[in-house]
Amino acid sequence: MKTVALMLVTACLLGATSALALPGDFDGDGDIDLNDYTNFEACFEGPGVGTSAGCDAGDMDVDSDVDMWDAVTFTTAFTGGARRALPSSIFTVDLLPTSSTTVNAGGSVSYEMVGTLSGDPSLGLASWGIDLRSSYSIAGGLPQASPGPEMSSFILPEGLTNPAGYGGTPIANNWLAQIGGGQNTIGNTPDNAPYPIGQVVMGIGLPSVILATGVANLPTVPGTYQLEISDLFAGVITSGTGAPPPAFYGVDAAVSVIGSASFDIVVVPEPATMALLAFGGLLAVRRRR
Repeated sequence: MKTVALMLVTACLLGATSALALPGDFDGDGDIDLNDYTNFEACFEGPGVGTSAGCDAGDMDVDSDVDMWDAVTFTTAFTGGARRALPSSIFTVDLLPTSSTTVNAGGSVSYEMVGTLSGDPSLGLASWGIDLRSSYSIAGGLPQASPGPEMSSFILPEGLTNPAGYGGTPIANNWLAQIGGGQNTIGNTPDNAPYPIGQVVMGIGLPSVILATGVANLPTVPGTYQLEISDLFAGVITSGTGAPPPAFYGVDAAVSVIGSASFDIVVVPEPATMALLAFGGLLAVRRRR
C-alpha cells in the first residue's frame, strides 16, 4: 500500500501547478528546489517522531512525520531533472540468511538484503528503504544493519538517511524501521545544507547489489523464530542534466517488490543444557532399575 501511495503522491506532484499548495514547496514559489531542501533537512527527524512546527510541507505522505518516505517523494518531485509521470522500473529485495539457521539458545544469525533492478531501463538506484522485524522481542532490540560494500554514496554525509542512520531506526525491541538511504540526486552542496554532499554513483542495482548486512541476536528459549522484511520503497535515476557530473538527476518512484520476505531460525538448547538433560534422563533410568 505504501508503494501505491508513493506513486499517487508522485503523480499528483508532477501534475501540480504553482496555483496549488505543493507538498515540499516550503517557500511557496511553485517549485521544489535547494531552497526548499534547506527547510526539509531541518525538518527531517525520522519515523514516528512527529512533525515539528513549520514542517507540514515536508510531510509528503501526510503521516505526521518527516522521514525517508518523504525524502524519496521530495527527490522525485525535485525541480531540475526530467522525469516520467509514472514509474515502470521494478526494484526487488530479498532477505537471505548468511549463517546457519539452526542456532544455540542465546546465539545469533547473520543476514543480507540483496536488491535487483529490472523492468524499464533506468540509470540505477537513487534511494531505498525497508523495515526489518523479528517475531520475538529481545532486550536491546535488533542491532542496526550495516551498509553493503557498494552503498557508500547512500550514507551520511555523502547520501541522505534518517537521523538514526542507514542501519535503520530502532523501534520497540523487534523492529528496525527504514533501513536504507538515498544519493545526492538534488545536487546539494555544504553551502546549502550539511548533507547529502556526495557524487551520485550510477548503475547501483544493475546487476544485483548487497544493500545491507546484519546480525540478529536470538532468544534463550528454544523454538522457531522468524526475521521478515516489509514496507519497501525505492526511487530510480532516469536522467541527468547539466555539466558532467550532472547537478540534478531525474528520479522516478520504482515499483517495489519483496522477493524472499522472511526466513525461519530454529533455536535449540545449548550443548551444556542438552548434556544435563541427558544426564538427568540416565539417572532416572538407573533409579527405576
